[in-house]
Amino acid sequence: MSHTIDTGRPYTLHRLHERNYALLMRLIPGLENIRISAVSCGNTTDALHLTILERTKYTTTISLTGFLNAGGIRIPYPDMQIRIYHDASVAELLRHSGGTGLANIEPETEFRDIGVETLKKLNGFLTKWLTACMANGYCFDAEDSKEEIIKN
Repeated sequence: MSHTIDTGRPYTLHRLHERNYALLMRLIPGLENIRISAVSCGNTTDALHLTILERTKYTTTISLTGFLNAGGIRIPYPDMQIRIYHDASVAELLRHSGGTGLANIEPETEFRDIGVETLKKLNGFLTKWLTACMANGYCFDAEDSKEEIIKN
């Protein structure tokens, strides 16, 4: 009996959700202390913005947004909405704006009715992006912040 994971099966999406949860808990160790929003500059001049969109007993929905400067205009990229399920220790990408080129998804697409393979690609992008954020020194460790810039 083989113990390898068949990447063609839908349950691998759950593994991505688990990985994204672990990465988010490292990126935002003080999530429960952030009231509304926080900003982290990391090792760069580009800020990463976190906004709490909804908080319930078992879930927190957040927005994570980076900004690109293009000819003096600040463009949100990527701009993601993520739901964190604390009781199940998983996090899933709910919405993404800012074209990744993944599966030709239109900006502002809700992901409920798209295929598992596309969901794996999008949540895989989230995994890579969260990993890159931490590699660049971003971290939200505010104590009971409302709108606070956190420099690492």
